[in-house]
Amino acid sequence: YYFLFREPNVPNQLPSLGNQVSFKLQASAAQYRTPGNEIVAAQVDGGSFSIDFARRSFNTQLQVQANGIAPQNLNYSGKVDVQTGIFTSPALAGQGNLAGALGLDGRQAGYFFNSPVGLGSVSGATIWGR
Repeated sequence: YYFLFREPNVPNQLPSLGNQVSFKLQASAAQYRTPGNEIVAAQVDGGSFSIDFARRSFNTQLQVQANGIAPQNLNYSGKVDVQTGIFTSPALAGQGNLAGALGLDGRQAGYFFNSPVGLGSVSGATIWGR
């Protein structure tokens, strides 16, 4: 299980942000669920994450690998709600999904991802900072 938490006393600065921001991967945890329903540790080998506050959108890309599958390049994009800091990528057939949130000061973000791989799937959580 993965959880995201926020500092409770931080004022929401997100509606006032109007630029594009790139984040760096700070931490991650991932797993591969095999077609036989076994859980195998996976690694996030890198990626990118950016938010365009003016357009209220995000783009992210991850490289994930695990024993038993070829390295996976996962790509997600979607909308950011600047009132809540929550962002999601629409679940498209065969592409998986993503959901996350920004710190209310816009300095950190975290998200959960899940993507099908053959008859299995990769999933995990990431933390990003500026």
